[in-house]
Parts: sequence; structure tokens; C-alpha cells
Amino acid sequence: MPHITLKEFLIKFTAVPSKFIEEYYKFYELCKHDIFGIHINKLVTYLGITSQERLETRLRESFKLNTDFVIIRKQQKSTKGVKDAHYMLSFETFEKICMNSSTKKGQMFRDYFVMLRKFIDYYKQTHCG
Repeated sequence: MPHITLKEFLIKFTAVPSKFIEEYYKFYELCKHDIFGIHINKLVTYLGITSQERLETRLRESFKLNTDFVIIRKQQKSTKGVKDAHYMLSFETFEKICMNSSTKKGQMFRDYFVMLRKFIDYYKQTHCG
């Protein structure tokens, strides 16, 4: 069987719109080489979240530090209005937050997520040995 990338596989063999797959896959790739590869700002923008601070609080209260996310602190003097801590998420945490989001994009994510996960698992079994 000729080699086909995961993204090509998902676009070709699922009924999920390619635009959604493209967006989803970008997050997947962010964590390819770094388990905590997703900056919280990207998630906020993607889902259209109105309060990043509430999301950060939810992360600290509902998720595990160094398992689901990490906090990277800048080595600088604190300046009013400038964040000195950056939240970086794992792909699994990204998926969990998307699944629970009440935004329009969150609803779309729920609609396609289960189907994509089944195809991703199938792809890994058949193409990754």
C-alpha cells in the first residue's frame, strides 16, 4: 500500500469536512515533538473563548499540572498588563477542552471528534506498524 499521511487519509476516507481536518491536524502537529506544544492563545482563538483568564483558572482547578499542561514563566520583571506566564497544553487536554466548550466551534468539534479518533486509531494500526 502506498504511503499516505494521516491528514491525507482523514480527508480521503472520512465524511468530515477537510477544513475541520486541516484545523484539527495543525493542533495535532504542534504536539508531535513536544507533548505540551499548544499555546493557550491558539486554543482561545480557535474556540472563540472570550475569557482566557477563566480558561486558565479552569486548567489549574480541573487539570493536572505537568500532566495535562505546563506553565512557562518568563524571566523578566513583571509589567502591568503583560503576561509573565504562558500555559502550554497537551493534545489530549486540547481535545478535552474542545469537547466541553459551549462555543459554536466546540459543538462542531464534538460532532466530528469520535469519527476522527476512530480513523486515526485505524490509520496508526495499518500504517505505523
